[in-house]
Amino acid sequence: GLDTADSAAWGSGRLLFESARFDRWEMENGTLRRIHQEDFCQATGHRSAQKYQARGGPAYADIVHVIRRHTANPLRDIDVLASWVLFNLLVGNNDAHAKNLALLYTPDGLQLAPVYDVVSTHVYPHLDRQFSIEVGGQRTPEALHRTALDKFARSLGMKPAAVARLGEPLIDRARGQVASVFGQVASQHAHAPVLDQIHDLILERAVLLENWLAAGLGPRP
Repeated sequence: GLDTADSAAWGSGRLLFESARFDRWEMENGTLRRIHQEDFCQATGHRSAQKYQARGGPAYADIVHVIRRHTANPLRDIDVLASWVLFNLLVGNNDAHAKNLALLYTPDGLQLAPVYDVVSTHVYPHLDRQFSIEVGGQRTPEALHRTALDKFARSLGMKPAAVARLGEPLIDRARGQVASVFGQVASQHAHAPVLDQIHDLILERAVLLENWLAAGLGPRP
């Protein structure tokens, strides 16, 4: 349900994951038009080395501040941002840092760029197990609780129930499509054990995320 960069895996032996540039538009005459893009390190005044919050990078509240002040449709873009965060939680992408989220300067105004560079990093033991940007003040999925949901929602300027309503269809779609997607990948590129790990992780995270968001739909204890 998210607008994504056009991407595909290809090659033999060593697979490559290739994404088409979303900051280039092909015109009717076949020429390419450059569309200026700006990642959220740039947009929030941080250096590239500060793309992680733990290294001094932006928090979600800082990103929302830019969206509210500058994009053409901030309410839509904040919903997209919330869905992006939830999807990264769902697939175990701990590398969702400020340079993996960008703005596009389109003819219709500034808007969030398509989703790109989403990887299930959690299944790889040599990669960081903590979130690149804190979610409700927490850095691991196991630490997510009702207070974290309240704090995360406030950082977006939303109510917890609104965040939960965005997450529910995301979880349902993932559950409904995960088997066919992984079957397609395996048939095209041969089966690898890591596919089973990612598949199982997504189903486990679906339960974790569902339970976390359920707190936002009920009365506060």
